[in-house]
Amino acid sequence: LTAARRWSWSAAVSRYRCRCPRWCTSKATAGTSTCTCRGRDHLVTHTTLAQLEELLAEQGFLRLHKSYLVNMAFLDTLQSTGARLTDGTLLPVSSRTYRASKQRFLAWKGRQIC
Repeated sequence: LTAARRWSWSAAVSRYRCRCPRWCTSKATAGTSTCTCRGRDHLVTHTTLAQLEELLAEQGFLRLHKSYLVNMAFLDTLQSTGARLTDGTLLPVSSRTYRASKQRFLAWKGRQIC
C-alpha cells in the first residue's frame, strides 16, 4: 500500500476513540470495513479487509476468515470451530486456513512471552 493509504489509516484511528481495534469485519456489498473497539466504539472505513490486513499485520492482526481480521492481543482461544476474544465475542474461523492461523497465533504468542 502507498504511504498515503497508511497515513490515512493512522489519521483515522487517531481522530476517533477507536485507537486499539479488537477486530474488523468486511461488508463486500457495501465496500466498507468496520473495526470494533471496546464498548460501542466502531470505525468504518472504505478500506478493504485485504488492505487492512496488510496495514495491521505488523501490529498483530490475523485473518481468521474471509470476512474477519482479529487483533491477536484480544484473542483468548482459537479453535477450528471458532475464536473467542477476551471480552467473550465469538468469531468464525475458516476451516481451510485454520491450521496456518493457529501456527501464526502461537508464534505471535511466543514472541509476546519472550
